[in-house]
Amino acid sequence: MIEELINGAIAKFNARVGSDAVLQKELDGMKRTVQVELKDGRSFCFSLQDNRMGDFHEGRLENPDIKIVSDEATLSGLLTGTVRPMKAWATKKVQFKASLEDLMRIRKFF
Repeated sequence: MIEELINGAIAKFNARVGSDAVLQKELDGMKRTVQVELKDGRSFCFSLQDNRMGDFHEGRLENPDIKIVSDEATLSGLLTGTVRPMKAWATKKVQFKASLEDLMRIRKFF
């Protein structure tokens, strides 16, 4: 279930980048790795390179550029739009470990 939601969000993000010249320019030359850690112990990874997100798989990365930590229900809500990112962050239901610049970009994923 959560894997499908993450894959759907990646596809939606890639479609948006494909049709948004401003976002393309903002992401140009950017290369990042992202790890999503669920509180039940599962982890998923994907990368951003060449203005596309991809290489989605289960597992952990040694030193991801961006780490998102949450429970499955909150992450599912973020990806379906039933949970607001700022509210989840303020109530500590989701944590982001990344540079400020990367945080500003990753918000476009939700």
